Amino acid sequence: MVSIPETVDDCGPNDGGILFKLSPEVRDEIYRYLVKGRFVIVVSPWTFAARFNATSDPIFDVDGADFAILRASKTFSPEAIEMLYTESTFEFWLDFDEFGPYTQHAKGVTDRMMKLKYHIVGLGGAFQTQWDSEGLSRSYLENMKDICESTIDHFTGTEITRHSMQIILHSTTELDNAFTSPLFQSLKRLGGFRGVRVEFRSSLPVLERNEPQIASDHMNEVMRAARAHLEPALGPATPGYFSSPGVFDFYGYLTFRPNQYLVKRIEAGGKEEE
Repeated sequence: MVSIPETVDDCGPNDGGILFKLSPEVRDEIYRYLVKGRFVIVVSPWTFAARFNATSDPIFDVDGADFAILRASKTFSPEAIEMLYTESTFEFWLDFDEFGPYTQHAKGVTDRMMKLKYHIVGLGGAFQTQWDSEGLSRSYLENMKDICESTIDHFTGTEITRHSMQIILHSTTELDNAFTSPLFQSLKRLGGFRGVRVEFRSSLPVLERNEPQIASDHMNEVMRAARAHLEPALGPATPGYFSSPGVFDFYGYLTFRPNQYLVKRIEAGGKEEE
């Protein structure tokens, strides 16, 4: 008869406990079942501080992960934490219409995150007055820069090779003025990701969005402009579309392979984009 320890203390680090009698592959499946998930972290000066760490609950856990195993034993907690950060998706919302100090994430946490998803809203916020009609206002750009430095800039650079970054732009009507903004400068520095997908959700008026030709022309124009600005830094983009022009939720996206592109570029004697 197998004797099952009654407490975690009975499963000491010397023998690894019952869990460590299983193969690493089986343990990974257990950790994956318990802690892998999609975690929505609302980053805003008007919400609760979005400080995610491995021993406290995130703002919104979509998949109902169970963090109890992370507090149960120091012996297998590191393995479970590794699974949490490498295979979970961490989803953030940024609103450039909001002014105020944004939560600074601890680098010890963000350095471990491998799969990211960012929703970007408020790109048209600087056009609310006639004085800003010729471009993005200075205060708006300074606020955008502060927000990017506190959030998405934690994932720029090539020191860490990460899995994927998904950027969803919830406005496409004012992008012409945004391509030289701090946001797009940050996007150009996502060279450490194996995959970067930038999605363009159409913000055309409903009547125009339901006109197939207008919707298609608008989306193609937006994607051509975005490719021209991002490809020199992230490499060739593969375009794609969700749904069909004329359908309400029609949108386009560009997929980049920046890490692969930069490795080949360096091997060929080139250098990374500044």
